[in-house]
Amino acid sequence: MLVTKLDEFDKDINVYADALSEEEQNTSGMKYLIYSTGDFSNPEGSDLNYTMMQTVFVTFVSVERPFIDGDVLDLIKLIKAANHSVIAVEKDHRQIDKQDSYADIVVLECKRVIKIGC
Repeated sequence: MLVTKLDEFDKDINVYADALSEEEQNTSGMKYLIYSTGDFSNPEGSDLNYTMMQTVFVTFVSVERPFIDGDVLDLIKLIKAANHSVIAVEKDHRQIDKQDSYADIVVLECKRVIKIGC
């Protein structure tokens, strides 16, 4: 469901799992979303037999977006609609290859509940 929601963000921005290949980088340029799954943990007060929490990271890379904070808020809404909780957001602004061009890189740390039993 997360990928479906992220696909709604912008029709010109592709969504990838884990990483980009060189060919995908050439296709997408400096505008894409990557999601990757992380570790599992036992939620506090939960029975390990029934649920686990998993960390999920969503990375948004873009250039020349007029209002990155607005984009972040839109992504948070979509992620929440996919039944994930956003725990933290880290933003960075990096120069591209010693050019006078910069990329915004936003990493959203999320959690989701995984049901493993009845």
